Amino acid sequence: MSAEDVNPIWYLLLLPHSAFDAVRRRFPVPSDRALRARAVSPEAQAARARELARIDALVARLGGVPGVTHLLTRLSDRCFRTDHSYASGVRQWHMVGQITGAAYFATALDVPELLRRIRAAEVADWGSGLWDDPRLPERPGSIAEALAFHRDGGLRADGTRRPSPRIAVAGMTLDWDLPHSPLPDPGPLPGAVLYSWQRDDPDAVEKVRAARSGHGLVLRLTFHEHWNADLRYYYGVRKRRRRGR
Repeated sequence: MSAEDVNPIWYLLLLPHSAFDAVRRRFPVPSDRALRARAVSPEAQAARARELARIDALVARLGGVPGVTHLLTRLSDRCFRTDHSYASGVRQWHMVGQITGAAYFATALDVPELLRRIRAAEVADWGSGLWDDPRLPERPGSIAEALAFHRDGGLRADGTRRPSPRIAVAGMTLDWDLPHSPLPDPGPLPGAVLYSWQRDDPDAVEKVRAARSGHGLVLRLTFHEHWNADLRYYYGVRKRRRRGR
């Protein structure tokens, strides 16, 4: 196993003092100040802009479905310090950027008609990029699975309950109010880490509640709800210092 196959932090703990200093010089740990500078570097800003454009395009496509009204979008863009390494040990990260949040929509349509219109509008390839089981009758996260839930009253052929209906692609999930179980009110956005930028709406709770009263159904499109390295928009690579420097 080479030095690059080992997380430098753990490697340092296993070495005598002289070797500790040598490895510390070869794998310098960047300061928070250095990482914050990288978070606003042109490279990071360009990656951030591409991810925001991708999210905004999806929101626009969903909001353009006949009978669907876009209410608001709330986003939190944050950069984290990390020490994860690729399985191959080729390189290691020391910062990852990820955008999380949700967009809210309203509709007076019933859910089956809503889902059919979303499918006709080709908003996204729902169900792609998710765990798939070929033994299941519908692909998890697909519109077909959500339609089956409503068609069969939430029950499978054997009488067991289906999971709550939602449609999803990798990193994004669309769910909606259910009878006697409306979506929760928008909560606070996560706070700052190394770097934070937010797109918020101080009237989010009131707008969602008013839309539910006026339209009947609220939809929520969630972006990257859980931390997942595969959903990053940017990562800084730990660079090994050359010998003699």
